Amino acid sequence: MLDISLFVPGLFDAEIDLAEDGPGGLPTLELLLARGRKTAASDRSHYAALCHLFGDTPADDTDIPVAAIGRLIDDDKRPEGYWMRADPVHLHAGQKSLSLLDSSRFPLTQHDALALAACVRQSFSDLGWVLEVPVPTRWYVQMDRRPSIRTAEIYEVAGRDIQKYMPGGKDAGNWHRLMNEIQMQLHSADINQLRVERGELPVNSLWFWGTGALPELQQRRWSRVFSDDNTAMGLSMLSNTPCMPLPEMAEDIFSYDSENGDVLVVISGFQSTMTQSQQRRQQLEQFENNWCRLLLQKMREGKLRSLKIISRPWEFEIRKTSLMKFWKQAKTLDAYMG
Repeated sequence: MLDISLFVPGLFDAEIDLAEDGPGGLPTLELLLARGRKTAASDRSHYAALCHLFGDTPADDTDIPVAAIGRLIDDDKRPEGYWMRADPVHLHAGQKSLSLLDSSRFPLTQHDALALAACVRQSFSDLGWVLEVPVPTRWYVQMDRRPSIRTAEIYEVAGRDIQKYMPGGKDAGNWHRLMNEIQMQLHSADINQLRVERGELPVNSLWFWGTGALPELQQRRWSRVFSDDNTAMGLSMLSNTPCMPLPEMAEDIFSYDSENGDVLVVISGFQSTMTQSQQRRQQLEQFENNWCRLLLQKMREGKLRSLKIISRPWEFEIRKTSLMKFWKQAKTLDAYMG
């Protein structure tokens, strides 16, 4: 039988009110959460928690080297040296705040990305660094040394005021100045003017995060990984773990591992749409129908020994015996939101 762990960051983020649906709006998910054994998950960020699932626990005062790990997948070769993500974003100016909208909130083609990168590339070249744009929404900077800063993961900042998330540490002032310089260059970019004329948000800044070198190979902990997150794919490669694209529904997992195995499934989509009510509801319905219902059926059929649902701030473990705890009444999803 399989043991499956679902890592679903953002599932319990309280960005919209789900109470109006009432109990039974997501009957299978609500049943699994109510009957499962609930424990408090560590208050780790998305990528710190993901690294922990692969047996790697970076120090609290350093970045998770997301850039180097992701570059391993986006370039299909081992990245040397130190890397940082420099993702294109739109900073929205409010009356008293400057909030970050990530690339899930605006279209960005490779053509536009390359044109935008050309406007700012010289700023990195002057420092002896290299800016690379392998995909429109993930930009990388290769550096000759590790910068003395601590950054915030873009998913922690998206939709929020950037002020308290700005780079900190010994070199923070240099990065603040670089960010301001890049913002001025992007403000006058012709491609941004075209984007505005097309009714699209301009890319008016880059968000720096995920610094570090590629970590060492990790011990293999999973028989197989299914993921839509390129950092999870990179960690799988580092640990010599087979990694497959995230399927649309749970049934497909059993066609790969029908007998025994410890499987990790990483579903990252809740992070990018959690501030958009209609899309989040659609995602929850798909998660209910394509994952929760099918996995509950497999457990009742004796093909699934255990199921874990992991999303800050909780971890739930469900076994077949858990389903017999009829006295544990289902609650709406927002009862678990941190």
